[in-house]
Amino acid sequence: MRSRAVPFVLAMWVGCGGTTAPGGDPAGGDAEDSRALDAETGEGGDAAGEPAADASPDPEPVEVADTPAEADAGGCGGKGPCGQGESCRQVIGDAGAIEPTCLAEDGLLCLPCSKHVDCRPGAIRTNDLCVETAAGAGFFCGRGCFADSDCPDGYACREAGTLDRLPAAQCVPAGGECACSVPAITEGLSTACAAVNSHGTCAGKRSCVASGLTACDARTPAREKCGNQVDDDCDGDTDEAGCEGCTVFFFDDDHDGYGVAGDSKCLSKPEGNYTTEDAGDCDDHHPGVGPASKEICNGFDDDCDGVTDAKDAEGVEPLGCLMLYRDADKDGNGAVGSARCLCAPSGLYTADDEADCDDSDPDVRPGAWESCNGLDDDCDGLLDPPGSTGCSIYYLDKDFDLQGSPGQSKCLCGPAAPYTAQIALDCDDNDPLAFTGGTEICGNAPKDEDCDGQKDEVGCLACVNWYWDADSDGWGKADSFKCVVFPEGMYKAPRGGDCADTDKNRNPGAAEKCDGVDNDCDGEKDEAGAVGCKWYWLDEDGDDAGVWTAPACLCAPWAPWSATIAGDCDDSDPEVGPEAPERCNGIDDDCDGETDTATAGPPSDCKPFYRDGDGDGWGAPPGRCLCAATAEHPVEKAGDCDDSDEAVFPGGAEACNGRDDNCNGATDEADAAGCTPYWQDLDGDGFGGATAPFCLCAPTGKHTAPEGGDCDDGQPWTWPGSPERCNGVDDDCDGQTDEGACL
Repeated sequence: MRSRAVPFVLAMWVGCGGTTAPGGDPAGGDAEDSRALDAETGEGGDAAGEPAADASPDPEPVEVADTPAEADAGGCGGKGPCGQGESCRQVIGDAGAIEPTCLAEDGLLCLPCSKHVDCRPGAIRTNDLCVETAAGAGFFCGRGCFADSDCPDGYACREAGTLDRLPAAQCVPAGGECACSVPAITEGLSTACAAVNSHGTCAGKRSCVASGLTACDARTPAREKCGNQVDDDCDGDTDEAGCEGCTVFFFDDDHDGYGVAGDSKCLSKPEGNYTTEDAGDCDDHHPGVGPASKEICNGFDDDCDGVTDAKDAEGVEPLGCLMLYRDADKDGNGAVGSARCLCAPSGLYTADDEADCDDSDPDVRPGAWESCNGLDDDCDGLLDPPGSTGCSIYYLDKDFDLQGSPGQSKCLCGPAAPYTAQIALDCDDNDPLAFTGGTEICGNAPKDEDCDGQKDEVGCLACVNWYWDADSDGWGKADSFKCVVFPEGMYKAPRGGDCADTDKNRNPGAAEKCDGVDNDCDGEKDEAGAVGCKWYWLDEDGDDAGVWTAPACLCAPWAPWSATIAGDCDDSDPEVGPEAPERCNGIDDDCDGETDTATAGPPSDCKPFYRDGDGDGWGAPPGRCLCAATAEHPVEKAGDCDDSDEAVFPGGAEACNGRDDNCNGATDEADAAGCTPYWQDLDGDGFGGATAPFCLCAPTGKHTAPEGGDCDDGQPWTWPGSPERCNGVDDDCDGQTDEGACL
């Protein structure tokens, strides 16, 4: 017989000292154990009215039969059937064994209870338990069961939570809570209940009265409020830390009014050393140290700003400090403007004066030698003054022509106006155009611009080259000129370059002509663009057609500018040009902007393409001879007998629809889609003979019978289902002759 484990919450589970209760401390370990509930008596429970956890270890389940004891052979445990008003119940005997026993029904089911023994007839150890029928509704007597059939009418066998918080199968009201019975009202029985929410659990009770079971009288748990002296969350404490409306107090051991920032409690009022609302004390053992204290040179962080013996947050210097200056270069002189009032020299702050103008360079300080280095070495406010070590001689140069006057100089680290010249060769320091090596200017006497002692000598600036001009065309010979102020004799042309000084029609200003002569004196004859030229186009492939983008106006053809017509779209292929025939080769052969537009005619390398109106891949005549398919003529296959129907084309699937679907010239031929089998019916009785049927769209010829099975297709009275006659013939084709009550 199949069996299952059912937990019995009984007295044998308790009393084992030294073990751990579910979710609790070791049994007997502290005061909490006194609140544990005895599973047998139900005594105990916590302050909120909730039953305490069983102090014993989790019980081992007891193996019991999967069916009620009455189902066993021989009645209730072999003792015969139970009497009137009795039922066969599982009882734990003195030795701990389970014994089926007939017990009288005593009306304890659904009575309010506070311990398991309240629910057991005569305190007999049954598996009837005190259970919670609905969350928070209180505890009532159940009855041990295996199935709904074990329960009285109106009750169902369900897993319910016991006082021990362990589920057990019990008979409970099928429709909801237990109602108060007359005995329960008479005795004024009640059960513990509780109001539970996120704030806590408050204990109460429900009582049976004439009007029924009262509501739970437990107070609703609420967040603990400060100052009302009420245990709002029912945890046993009043106005505890963290209550609503609390104030944060910091731990203040030295009672200086400032507490430790990391040690605080939110309280209803000051408590112990948690007395101040201000934090920030960095040493809570010394009342002289705190955020309100003055920093003193004493080795302590008196004002708790994180820095010892230094300025406070407002920049106030510590008492007893010394004024020191930064000396980064260790030259004994402090940097200007770097003062700090410190309790002692610290880091770079070691100097007691502030005269160093560059605290990053130990060679820069008051009293140092001045050098040409771009620095104020002696900190006197002057950079590289005259006479500094490494200076150079510079001469007075008032006219800024880079040459100075002899005898007027200074030793400087660099040019400083007006002492900027390093040579003294100027013969007139008031004229910037007069200096040794300058350019003499014609007609500017008495000035000697080049300082050579002569004025307006040959080659002076301002002379003009006049060229020999024999033909008086305004252009002279390039190699015959004279630099004078005005024309002299035949030196009258202001320009040179005449290549034929005896012909006034030939000079650099003349227009080139197509006459075989160098008219413009540029060394070339009849060049492009000459007067009388003709347009020729670039013809690289020699097909007498040039490209539009490269014309040249020439006196005669000049390869590759040799074509007299343009329009060649591929000047690298002599087979491509405006007069070439179009071919099926992927090239625009005739340069008309279209490719492979050839139709029938030489060269005949096109192929026929057809229209395909229904998009089935087959076209209908007439076609067009093209190099490739087009949107209007997309297919090469012809023969579509209905180009408006995509289901009709050569090789299509023939169907019984009254049309030629496969374009073979026949309509609705045998075996078309949707055909019907027809048998040959020679005797016209509606049934076919033994020959195979034809699948046809309609009866045809002798194939008219929709059914076969005729065992004699030569006799019209012989067919399946025909009346059997007493004639020695199988009239109904069932394989028997003259059977039954034949006619």
